[in-house]
Amino acid sequence: FEYFEMSNNGEAVAVDEINIANMDFIRELFLPRFEYLVATLNPDDPEKDIYMQIINRCRPIDKYKDQVPEHIWNELKRCEPKEGWHYWFCTFDDNPSMTEERKNELLTSLLPETREYQTKILGIRTVGTGLVCPITKDNIITEEEAKKYQFQSFSCGIDTSYSSESPDTFSMIFTGFTKCGKIIVVEEEDYNNKDKSVPSSPSDMAIKIDEFFNRCCRKWGITKSMFIDNADSGTISEVQKYAREHARSYYPVGSWKKLEIIDRVNLTNGWIKNKNYLIVDTCKGLIREHNVWVWDSKTNKPQDGNDHDMNACQYAW
Repeated sequence: FEYFEMSNNGEAVAVDEINIANMDFIRELFLPRFEYLVATLNPDDPEKDIYMQIINRCRPIDKYKDQVPEHIWNELKRCEPKEGWHYWFCTFDDNPSMTEERKNELLTSLLPETREYQTKILGIRTVGTGLVCPITKDNIITEEEAKKYQFQSFSCGIDTSYSSESPDTFSMIFTGFTKCGKIIVVEEEDYNNKDKSVPSSPSDMAIKIDEFFNRCCRKWGITKSMFIDNADSGTISEVQKYAREHARSYYPVGSWKKLEIIDRVNLTNGWIKNKNYLIVDTCKGLIREHNVWVWDSKTNKPQDGNDHDMNACQYAW
């Protein structure tokens, strides 16, 4: 389980399983009502407000820093740290009452394909079961390494979201295709309307798309290919209008979705396994989604969430 504390010495509040508590109640606690707070939680949906507003702002003290798994470190780094807020990642080994017999019983009580096994045994923050397109360090390269390849073409994919109620992102991906048959994701840029007093509109994003696309073309290579989520006719129209009015060489079109999602997943996993799918390490949003995009245990389909960079990448190739 996960554990955090924040203190100034004085009256204390303890919250068990804070991840399933009402967030309005938790926010009330953060008013000047106490001087010391501790809480425990089991891993849960990484997009929950409790993570983005509180847990990810905590950091482990040096003594226990090495106990935090890399996948949790990547989650914590999504937010700026708050001084005095501390974090621990605990396992069965940290429970002094846990015998080896009892531990083995728990480890074998759940099937690996269940969400409960993913969260309570492996300690992965997730809402589903099993990663859809997991990558390894072998699939992540530096920008310098990417530039050593000879590219034959490039493409830009864009997945849109204007919701101010969710953490869904407006994702732009620029992808290169090498002469030796590799797909390399070289650039990404994400935006989100959540908590914005003035949310971005399609006309606003048309400018940002133009800036991103032209910057990538100057840096990596010229292309006319730009594929925007075909369900968002408003953004497509605005970008087409902007391209006409500013004499741009690209022509945005709707993404091609006739390839079924399972086929897209199988293709991606095949390329990943053979190291023909690479990601530049600055594309942190896409890398994160590869490590949290899971199968929905209720529908047996990939989770509808944590997949906007993934979708933009698929539109590009």
